[in-house]
Amino acid sequence: MKKKPFVTLEKLQEITEKYPTPFHLYDEKGIRENAKALKEAFAWNKGFKEFFAVKATPNPYLIQILQEYGCGCDCSSMTELMLSKAIGCKKGDIMFSSNDTPEAEFRYANEIGGIINLDDITHIEAVEKAGYGASLMTGEDRKDAEKKQAADADELDNHAALHKMKVRLIASVVLLIPLMYISMGHMMWGWPLPEIISDNHVAITIMVVNQKFFINGFKGVIHGAPGMDTLVALGSGASFIYSTYVLFAMTDAVMRQDNDRVMTLMHDFYFESAAMILALITVGKTLEEYSKGRTTDALKGLMKLAPKTAIVLRDGEEQEVAAEDVVVGDVFIVRPGSSVPVDGVVIEGNSAVDESALSGESLPVDKAEGDKVSAATINKSGYLKCRAKRVGEDTTLSQVIQMVSVQIRLYPRS
Repeated sequence: MKKKPFVTLEKLQEITEKYPTPFHLYDEKGIRENAKALKEAFAWNKGFKEFFAVKATPNPYLIQILQEYGCGCDCSSMTELMLSKAIGCKKGDIMFSSNDTPEAEFRYANEIGGIINLDDITHIEAVEKAGYGASLMTGEDRKDAEKKQAADADELDNHAALHKMKVRLIASVVLLIPLMYISMGHMMWGWPLPEIISDNHVAITIMVVNQKFFINGFKGVIHGAPGMDTLVALGSGASFIYSTYVLFAMTDAVMRQDNDRVMTLMHDFYFESAAMILALITVGKTLEEYSKGRTTDALKGLMKLAPKTAIVLRDGEEQEVAAEDVVVGDVFIVRPGSSVPVDGVVIEGNSAVDESALSGESLPVDKAEGDKVSAATINKSGYLKCRAKRVGEDTTLSQVIQMVSVQIRLYPRS
């Protein structure tokens, strides 16, 4: 379909005489060529990403074009953040740089997964008021950040968290058994009560072991974002505080020799309930960490599926390059038995491709000219020549990994 100007030259001249507002005409072909050239120029720098200032040209269509070439969005206001999110920018694609910024904007930028870039150290206080930590980055911090970025699979390791949760669970159960004996044994079976310890001592110990519930719960209240830990802390804390009150009231009744009051109050202790709540929730948290650990292991396996190298056609010759050096528009070759390095479209050849790693479909899918192929899928039989459409963090595999890893990291641990 041939594109036609929306106005004639005469009409445009008439408009400019009446409304002397500047008009912007964009060269889409030139924008694409420059974006591709920029990415190729910095291909040697692993992890390089250009962030386009949204306020310079808040045009959703142009921003989406730049996204195709791996560019992110540099935002400086709530409106620009909302625009970037609306056009499909994901975690890591948005950088928020702003001066004199309200706390709500920092909070929103964090919620949508934006990278918060502080232009001034005075912003640290505003970020901390929004409920997050911030500090000046030293040379060592930069080195640590680079190592952390390079070892993404290792930093998702949940085994340490699972081990800590198991220790808490074992300690809680071991302490809960004598607590239940002290609380219920003498009433149900007439067992003697130990003189050395009491149920409130054991309950306090269990609460100390599971102090994370109280720390995370009250942090959530302070930051205006209460969660499950807040409910657990309130339930357990209320039981303990009420039981402590009853203990003092009962002591007062004993000193006044009010036996009826003593008999009434002795059935109002809930120390074991405070501890039982924490122990049972810890069982659930342990199972949750175990499930996260299995998810993380599966995620690591998914990361390993991505091929490290690709065969591309440049200047009419086949060259083996690192997979991260492939840019949008490159023509790459996939031989039988090899993995597809990036997302693309077939321009020559026929084959069957195993997509089970991404779709779960056990049978290979036939591919011909015009069909799409995804990174980490395996070419089973024929020769394929493809053109790269999405590379790096934009591939389907990378997006799956990002979504899963973000959910694992964002879910609060107790």
